[in-house]
Amino acid sequence: MNGERHADAPSKVAGIRPSGHADLPGKQSIGRTTVVAVENDLAELKGIGPKHAAMLKEIGVDSIKELRHRNAAKLKEMIETRHGKVVGLSEKAVEGWIEAAKTHEA
Repeated sequence: MNGERHADAPSKVAGIRPSGHADLPGKQSIGRTTVVAVENDLAELKGIGPKHAAMLKEIGVDSIKELRHRNAAKLKEMIETRHGKVVGLSEKAVEGWIEAAKTHEA
């Protein structure tokens, strides 16, 4: 298959679905592909306000589901690499976010 993908083949990119899924909320069609918008729900967690939610989104963590699978030390490092030293951000605080994400019910 030399790296090509047939237009009807399901995409392996998160958030992109074949256009046959008309019942998905927050969808936007682009040609034969539907892009599903994922709501940034991080601010629902204790300790994550709009500022931290925006920082997390900028490094690719844009949902509670995504946060559940992250490593606290690495996540803190990624935030500080992008934004510099952040007042009040500690590895323990990030661990708290991850634990809150794991126990959060959708």
